[in-house]
Amino acid sequence: MYLANMFLFNNNILWHATSSIEEEEIFRNIKNQPKTRIATNLSITINEHVKVPEKNKGLLKLIFLSRIHVVKNLLFILKILDRNKKMSGLTLDIYGPIEQESYWEECRVLVNKNSNISYKRELKPNEVKDVICNYHFLVLPTKNENYGHVITEFISSGIPVIISDNTPWLNLEKEGVGYSLSLEKEIKWIEALQNLIGLGNEQYQIMSENCKNYAKKNIIDEHKIQDNLSLFTNGEN
Repeated sequence: MYLANMFLFNNNILWHATSSIEEEEIFRNIKNQPKTRIATNLSITINEHVKVPEKNKGLLKLIFLSRIHVVKNLLFILKILDRNKKMSGLTLDIYGPIEQESYWEECRVLVNKNSNISYKRELKPNEVKDVICNYHFLVLPTKNENYGHVITEFISSGIPVIISDNTPWLNLEKEGVGYSLSLEKEIKWIEALQNLIGLGNEQYQIMSENCKNYAKKNIIDEHKIQDNLSLFTNGEN
């Protein structure tokens, strides 16, 4: 970054930020008052063909779908489940490439201790839609997401999410599409999981519909296409 700031980055460069969080990171790391423009990542369309599973009270099927990496913070949810083994009826399946072997070794210790937690495999992109429809919620306690494609894919498919508040997708409980929780308040994660275990099918199907409506209003947006096209018109803000 030092050398790039010295020799490569100048005032003629327009920086593309996908969110205000990413724009702040650019300002923090790039000298010479960088010019920025925010254009949110282009999203997938709503998947109307995903049939979400029934949700019986006392059962909760969670999926973690992401890279096995410290940033994605799988260990956080594993520790919660390890300390709260009385959450009977809850299962967690883990999908994703193992990118940090040492981090995975820490995770695997807790996975092996709990018969309700399993590491499956890495998914190919064309397999995702067929797999995610078997689960009630995505759980992703990520430490940082500038956008979070996997989050939007689940919501757009009508599957609610339990995520950290380190993403642009906030106030999800108010919207009825899941939870966006602070990693500093572990008790809130425990309370959310306990509430969802007791959730019945009628309430769950309402949440699923809320997800699709939320996606139509907040994820599938024609203005985002225009914002991205404008990056290539000129360098003025």
